[in-house]
Amino acid sequence: MDYNFFESEEFADALRSYEQWMETGEPFYLDCDQLMDIAEYYHYHGYSDLALRAAEKAHQLFEEAVPPLVFKARILLLVENKPEEAMAVAEQIEDKLDLDYFYIKAEIMIACDQAEKADQFLEECEHLVSEDDYPDFLLDTAILFVDYELVKLARKWLALSEETSNPDYRETLGRILHFEGNYAESERIFNELLNDDPYNVYYWNMLAFSQIADHRYNDAITSSEYAIAINPHDEDALLYKAQALMQLQNYEEACAYFRRNARLRKLNVDGHLNAGLCLLQLKKDEEALKELATAERHARRSHSDKLSEVLREEVFAYSHHGDMAKAFKCVEQMEKAGCDADEATVLRGHIHLENGQVDEARQCYIEAIEHSKYGGLVMLQAAVSLYDNDYLDSAYNILSQISSEDLERYPSTYVYLAICAHDLGKRSDYIKYLQEAVGKAPHVARLLLAPFFPEGMEPSDYYQYALNDLEMS
Repeated sequence: MDYNFFESEEFADALRSYEQWMETGEPFYLDCDQLMDIAEYYHYHGYSDLALRAAEKAHQLFEEAVPPLVFKARILLLVENKPEEAMAVAEQIEDKLDLDYFYIKAEIMIACDQAEKADQFLEECEHLVSEDDYPDFLLDTAILFVDYELVKLARKWLALSEETSNPDYRETLGRILHFEGNYAESERIFNELLNDDPYNVYYWNMLAFSQIADHRYNDAITSSEYAIAINPHDEDALLYKAQALMQLQNYEEACAYFRRNARLRKLNVDGHLNAGLCLLQLKKDEEALKELATAERHARRSHSDKLSEVLREEVFAYSHHGDMAKAFKCVEQMEKAGCDADEATVLRGHIHLENGQVDEARQCYIEAIEHSKYGGLVMLQAAVSLYDNDYLDSAYNILSQISSEDLERYPSTYVYLAICAHDLGKRSDYIKYLQEAVGKAPHVARLLLAPFFPEGMEPSDYYQYALNDLEMS
């Protein structure tokens, strides 16, 4: 939906009436659409409990209406991670031929990693769809699959559609191409859509999204600026410009745009988290910790799955700031939130090491690696911690012991092997691991190895450049 509607006087009147109704108990007539707009408003701002309450009120008043039940099911599925309860709510929909009934059941299957089952279910539903609804059914099904980045299934259903000139068809094709990594063709489609509809903010945002994925950050900034010019309060436009600025290491301006993005939602986690990360890069630790604390509060209030990520960044920030007690407390909170025990032990080792307690750190790393039975991910985490604290020999030694199976499972390991070999002067090892890194983890290679190469060089060219440099030396 268009979230700018929440700024309208029409919506403000409905929200005031609803909140007065909830506070005093005196009924005030609102239709089903108005109640669902209010539910969406609360969900948008992260108040899932209030959103469910509004949807439940809509269901009580309009028992046969489908949207309240679909909304409740999606909140249970995506926010509260209760797929069985979500399916039970979906089955309350009386009209089992309603397209939204098909879609919510399929989405629950997809979210439970049962994409093929969802595909089969929708095939079974296909012959139940009326002739008038059939074109929408095909496009909606393709959109559902591409929303979950299931591009093969999205292509399958889109290929059945004859609505090739429909903007929704072209937009879905553009998204499929994006997730297939064909950014140039995706960009071409969104440029064509913009030729027909130049003030469509969503198209400008999708253009910026593809350009960021293609590492064309200046182009992404330009696309975002067009979107912002059309709507200065569009959260995706602000987010994509901030992300592009961050990739260009323009942390000051990126932070400003993340903060603008954060102000648009009352329980915005990502905006405050990323603003905090920018401030850490700017060595503004006190400000960064305030942003991260805000992100944590919002994550807890909104039951966000980003809570562990926020706490992890707080661990690093407090540790770097020398506040070991608060860093350790964040690790404990991560464990309560379901963090892997071995990762928590590695984080404790990181805190000890960064603050000069080498023996304690060593014991933590050994404990985590042995407890994980020399699992590649835990060994990688320990090695990265050691590398970040300038213990290059120890990091390289651990990385070198990771099994070949885990090297394939966690290909970013090759990037760290290449960095350590480079910094330790092991030139032949560096070349060997660099070749693996750019072939198997090009995005991580770009992020971490770019300082070793000319500005703007593609990771695919790193190996030959380094090889030539070695031969000339």
